[in-house]
Amino acid sequence: LMFIPSAFTPNRDGRNEFWKPEGLGVEGDKYEVWVYDRWGKIVWHATDFSESWDGTYMESDDIVMQGIYTWKVIAGDEKVEKGFHEYYGTVTILK
Repeated sequence: LMFIPSAFTPNRDGRNEFWKPEGLGVEGDKYEVWVYDRWGKIVWHATDFSESWDGTYMESDDIVMQGIYTWKVIAGDEKVEKGFHEYYGTVTILK
């Protein structure tokens, strides 16, 4: 079971600064998340379920532009036949 927020505000005001999928029963060694910009470029990637995205480009301190970003999550689940779930959606960055 996953809950994935649809928006956040990484404007460094101390409120709602991070985006992170949450879930129950996720196997830590079988987890990956990607966030893409409108051109399909990866702006953030993580393999650790405890990591959160702070709205910056990979390996940068620059916050991405306000807008809609596409994400993909693969989360391990030994209770399903293929051993994992795939989730897709969008997250809106508001500043």
